[in-house]
Amino acid sequence: MKNNQFVAHTQAVERQIEIAFENVQFPGGDNLLHPHSFDESEIADFQNLGYDIDWAAVPDSVLETNYGALSFFNAEAFRFFIAAYMRHSLRCTDRGCNVLAFCLYCLNPDG
Repeated sequence: MKNNQFVAHTQAVERQIEIAFENVQFPGGDNLLHPHSFDESEIADFQNLGYDIDWAAVPDSVLETNYGALSFFNAEAFRFFIAAYMRHSLRCTDRGCNVLAFCLYCLNPDG
């Protein structure tokens, strides 16, 4: 696929993610941890983002530093943040992008 076609396709997928997740509400900073997880340090950066955050406003640096946090979120937090992870994954140009690798793993852990 030519570069401009790739960019256009990536932008179209990003738009589909935005539409699919536009009404997903932030579950709250104190309601992010999975009930079987006991270490809140894995999601602390997400708890510190504030209570009125939009998933699209999550800084890339938070996603890159906390790529493994998806495993520690409860269902509501996973549903909220997965859109940010997916969008960031589309933008990864580095072959060693941990965000992309972990996003794919969390969406298909058996694959």
